[in-house]
Amino acid sequence: MKNLLRALISQGIEALRANGTLPADTLTPEFVVERPKTREHGDFATNAAMLLAKPARSNPRALAQALLDALPKSADVLRVEIAGPGFINFHLAPSAYQREAASVLKEGADYGRNLSGNGRTVGVEYVSANPTGPLHVGHGRAAAIGDCTGAPAGCERLERQARVLLQRRRRADREPGPVHPGACQGAQAR
Repeated sequence: MKNLLRALISQGIEALRANGTLPADTLTPEFVVERPKTREHGDFATNAAMLLAKPARSNPRALAQALLDALPKSADVLRVEIAGPGFINFHLAPSAYQREAASVLKEGADYGRNLSGNGRTVGVEYVSANPTGPLHVGHGRAAAIGDCTGAPAGCERLERQARVLLQRRRRADREPGPVHPGACQGAQAR
């Protein structure tokens, strides 16, 4: 869904360049499309108008309104609104959720699989707390994350996208060490 919204926003920016609202040489900024902090602000929000306001020498809210007017229509978007200094909030149509749920059921275990890793090696590090030193909440948090990503199910998901290199940190001085062959099985048993 984020990719669809990014495409719609990019098309809107191109339309603003074409009609002269934005200078033709204005580069498309690295805007974000993310989940807002509260549900009342929609399903996704973008800061594109605020990033474009300075190069356009325009008020962010006015530019947000122009961008909102230039956005192409989509059956997946129920409504779009401006919030705060120039955020644009997107509320998705129920059909967008229904189509995504159907896709999850159809693809099963392959849902979300992609080629973003493109065969590159990915390092997954996790800690092994020093039993002779003081422990704190950070040790527990890092160990839990390591167990989740380093467990066989996590390794399998990562290996679909890239080669996985597992390492654990074995001493307080952060020296990397090799993973014991049974590390994934041990993580699974816990």
